This record gives sequence, C-alpha cells and structure tokens, in this order.
Amino acid sequence: MVPVGDFCVDRYEASIWGRKDGKAVDCAALQAAVDEALAKGWSESEIYLGNRASDCGSNPIAMCNFRQYGSPPGCNGNDACDDYPAEFPDSGNWSKPLYACVIKGVMPSRSMTWFQAAQACALAGKHLITNLEWQTAVAGTVDPGANNGADGSCNTLSGGPRKTGLGASKCVSRYGVEDMIGNLWEWVDLWGQAGPVNTSYVAGAILKPWPSSYGDGSDATLNVNGQAYSSGTGAWTAGLPFAALRGGPWGDGSQGGAFEFALHVGPSHWHQAHGLRCARWP
Repeated sequence: MVPVGDFCVDRYEASIWGRKDGKAVDCAALQAAVDEALAKGWSESEIYLGNRASDCGSNPIAMCNFRQYGSPPGCNGNDACDDYPAEFPDSGNWSKPLYACVIKGVMPSRSMTWFQAAQACALAGKHLITNLEWQTAVAGTVDPGANNGADGSCNTLSGGPRKTGLGASKCVSRYGVEDMIGNLWEWVDLWGQAGPVNTSYVAGAILKPWPSSYGDGSDATLNVNGQAYSSGTGAWTAGLPFAALRGGPWGDGSQGGAFEFALHVGPSHWHQAHGLRCARWP
C-alpha cells in the first residue's frame, strides 16, 4: 500500500485469494510465492490455481498453498469470470474467507459484487476504498484519452484488463497508486439514490428489491425512488440503491478518467469489468 494523506491505498487493483488449507492469507507471503513461481516459469493458469505438477509434489513450493478467484485466465463474460466458491457468495455472507491482496504480476480479480469486495477487503485487515479516498488518491494520474496501454499509459481502450504493475511509468498518481483510470471499474464505499425515477413508486412504500439469496427474502428498502441494475435480479429493479463505481474499465476510451463516476448498478451486481481496491487507516 502507499500513503495518501492520513490513510493508505492499495498500489494496484486487488486480487482475491484463499489458502487451500483454509488458513488466513498473508499477502506479503503470497507476493513472495508469486515471485518465486514466476521465476520458476509458472504459467498464468498455474499461478491462478496454485498448481504445477513438478513443484507441488512431496516438497511443494509456497505457491502450491494458494488459489486465486475472480479472473480465470482467458475468461470472457460476467459469469465466466465469476468463479468464487459457494462459501463466498454474492451476498458476502461467507463461511470460507477470501482475502483481497495487492499482488504485482497477476490479473486483478473481477466479477464480484460490492458485498464480496467489501468482505474481501475487511478480511485482509482493510476496508473498501471510499469515494473520497479514491478521488484523493487518483490525483495526478495522466488521462491518455483512448489508449490501449501498450506504452504503459492507462488502459482505456483495449481487448481486456492487464496485469498489475504495468502502469508504473505512465498510469500512476502523484501518490504512487497505479491504474486508477481504465483497466477495471473499481467499487467504492458509496450507496445512494439509484437510477431513473420509477413513476409507479409510492413515497413511503416498502419495496423488497433484493435477490432471493440476500437476507431472509423479506429485507426491505424504504424511500429509494429509483431503479438500479443487478445481476442478482437480472433486471432494472425498483427500490435497489446504487453502489458507485469509479475510473472506468478497459473499453470506455476517452470517457474513462479521474472523474468517471457510475451510479447505475446495485451492490448485488457483478460484471467482468468490475474490480476493487482497498484502503486502510494507519
């Protein structure tokens, strides 16, 4: 992490990991394991799954203990990139903890809901970055307009996201935070009034917009006069609040930037272009 004012921010977009033995993930130990695996020539898929036959036998190296989620190599599509286990569900009500780590040299995780992002940050001893923290930390990042990021600039118009650590030269803020423009949308800690006005809404009415897997099936929202889209419901849903996204993904071109701000999806939504970044108070 890097210091920004009186808080710290993930240098890279986060990736979500678990240990195969169920123990807590130490992010520093994980980075050392990734570095060792890369030095040994492990492929992207082998690192993602934490498995290489020649190194994971009777005397396994550290990488064999870890497993990444949320960005299977070559995945294309919201559901194809969503490989989180049932024990770490969309609602965030986990029984198997997963951890948001800042790892250089891997694809950042994506296709998680806001709830999963918030829990992965918390389990790693951090919190999902707030809108204020995000806006402060992005200062000084050069907006390249439409750029595929091949020269180290921010990845705003290409075929997909790139691995962490490739924005150090031209997509870095004054505080040293990389890839805040482009690459992936980033969930931030901000909910509010959602979407287009629902003209059939009655002020004060109790709405139950949450997907059936959230809460006990009757959790209500009150006085949210609008609609947000959710993968959980598969539709624009009246009474669902927005959860904010910042920075823009790899495909928004000149629209991506330090002030791109999206309020159209609910916290139960997941998408292949949605990632996360955490922050922490010292």
